[in-house]
Amino acid sequence: MKSTLVVFGGGGFIGGNLCTIALRGGWQVLTSSRRQHAAIPAARWRQVDVTDASAVQRLLAEERPEAVVDLAAVADIDRAQSEREAARAVNVEAARVMAQACAELGAAFLYLSSDAVFSGAAGEYREEDPVEPVNYYGETKAEGERPVLAAHPGAAVVRISLALGFPVTDGNSFLAALDGTDRARRQDR
Repeated sequence: MKSTLVVFGGGGFIGGNLCTIALRGGWQVLTSSRRQHAAIPAARWRQVDVTDASAVQRLLAEERPEAVVDLAAVADIDRAQSEREAARAVNVEAARVMAQACAELGAAFLYLSSDAVFSGAAGEYREEDPVEPVNYYGETKAEGERPVLAAHPGAAVVRISLALGFPVTDGNSFLAALDGTDRARRQDR
């Protein structure tokens, strides 16, 4: 029997790539995103509002996964700034609920944080350096780390920096945008 991986936010750039790699590695993948993606046909999909604690808990209780990855986020810096309640609900509260449910199930949990928890002034950072976010997005990711680790002491927090590559599904990809611009310029010639 295959191990089950649940990926919240699996429809974005990182999520689509993670689901694809996990499927190749023999995992049974269930992804939860706003909509189903034809680009990941081997993954099962369920639409779950991550800010609905009972829906998240119910999904995890039904699936009983071995591992869960939280990629769901209000990651756009401007949107997080203007929609503070939504950013906090997803980046902090939903992450805490997922971590708590995983701890109760004995499932591994990975919370994708951000290097935006740091100001950038020091240049290079280590895990133990104090956080000092300069925007609300960074504040919510830093704040989200604490309840995740408190709820699930075995959880992993990854502070990702710049992720480059091409999306399998959707998502914000600098390379895809650059490629599109380059193709459009070549067509105009």
